[in-house]
Amino acid sequence: VKLTPNTAYIRIHLEFFNGHQCSIWGIAEVVGQSLVYREPSSQCELSVSLAGGRITFADQDGHCREETCGMRGMYNGQSFRLSSRRPISYMPKLLASDQYLAAIEEYQARHKQ
Repeated sequence: VKLTPNTAYIRIHLEFFNGHQCSIWGIAEVVGQSLVYREPSSQCELSVSLAGGRITFADQDGHCREETCGMRGMYNGQSFRLSSRRPISYMPKLLASDQYLAAIEEYQARHKQ
């Protein structure tokens, strides 16, 4: 969800055939050609990039995986076709969610002048 020209709220939930999952959310910032989410209390750095008609995830040094995935889940190498993207039909519910509100609060606290 675009917040400003340089920030977006991201929420990623991946499910794998083995029953393991990855879930992460927060405010990502534009860095070069990617959106990058950095977990403030850890070394987690997750990039979301567009290349070759696909949205691809990259987990810098695997720290996000360690903190937010089941034993056999991972972000690296996971992608989906941009053409499979759909409009968010539940925007009011998303904007009222605990995850969204916590992400906004955390981001604002980190960027207080």
